[in-house]
Amino acid sequence: MSTDGVFISSSTLLRMPNDVREMVIAFVLGHRDGPGDEGETGTGSGTGNDPTGDSSPDDEGFADLTPRQARRFIDGCGDRTRAAIEAIARSDTRYFQVKDVAAAVGAAPHELRGVWGGLTRRVKTVTGDADAYLIDWDRSDPVFNEAGLYVDQRGEITDLTHKSLRKALKL
Repeated sequence: MSTDGVFISSSTLLRMPNDVREMVIAFVLGHRDGPGDEGETGTGSGTGNDPTGDSSPDDEGFADLTPRQARRFIDGCGDRTRAAIEAIARSDTRYFQVKDVAAAVGAAPHELRGVWGGLTRRVKTVTGDADAYLIDWDRSDPVFNEAGLYVDQRGEITDLTHKSLRKALKL
């Protein structure tokens, strides 16, 4: 029996960039192909890789869902919430437009409050993290029409969550 090893605290692991964290976890679990395997390695407290470099590594609530967690997430969603998550996952990047989600759900953007609430409750359940959230709205301003009605906004999810949702939905 080998006594060699490396100890990485969970807080240190969670502060690592997503790609490094995924590689460490893949190595520990013995997945030589690297991240994206089926292990339950996501967290409720990761951050996404922001191409602008504005990512907030101290943001412990931005959920990183693994493919397994994404499947569990989707399996527990109602029809409207599932349609919303599919619209989000269909985006080519981790960024999506509210108007696209609204069209997929069959509602106006200002009528999606229940859908956003459902997504938030579900991510808290799947991750076991009461502070978890799926969508970050902070880097985008809402768009209103001439009548002052909310019509669009850009939201974002983490890279890992985007890839995991696409894999779970077979997109």
